[in-house]
Amino acid sequence: MDAWIEHHQSELYQAWGPPTQITEDGNGGSILIYQGNVNLGQQPGQIKTASNGTTYYTTPQNVGYTRTRMFYVDSSGKIYGHKWQGK
Repeated sequence: MDAWIEHHQSELYQAWGPPTQITEDGNGGSILIYQGNVNLGQQPGQIKTASNGTTYYTTPQNVGYTRTRMFYVDSSGKIYGHKWQGK
């Protein structure tokens, strides 16, 4: 993401498409937020036995996480910083 510093936001739009959300940075610029879910597939259900001998089945679970990429843009449209959450 460091490679985007000093580039114009229009270049980011061309490469990544429009952001999921745009908010103000508090300094006259904006924060471009790209957010998406990463699906890692499904964890299979399991058969388990409780301490009292009762057998039960756990249902399959979807596994994944949300990934967020934020680009800080000044009033002229130049990217001056970034932050990310998720993998």
